[in-house]
Amino acid sequence: MKIEKAIEMLQQEQKSGTKSIVFAYWKAELFGKEDDESWEAESEWIENDMDWSRAHDQMCDLLLLQLTNE
Repeated sequence: MKIEKAIEMLQQEQKSGTKSIVFAYWKAELFGKEDDESWEAESEWIENDMDWSRAHDQMCDLLLLQLTNE
């Protein structure tokens, strides 16, 4: 995703009343790549094909663990 698109999405969330989010990102250099057109295409492919439900499930597990430790 291009940074401009991420900013646009965050601004829309802010306008709709969202105050806090979980935010994470990975830059090309973390994969030993250049931030170029190739990385743009690869990052879009990852974003579209990644099974993000596992990350969501892990976050839910962390929240549940926090509740049980309180």
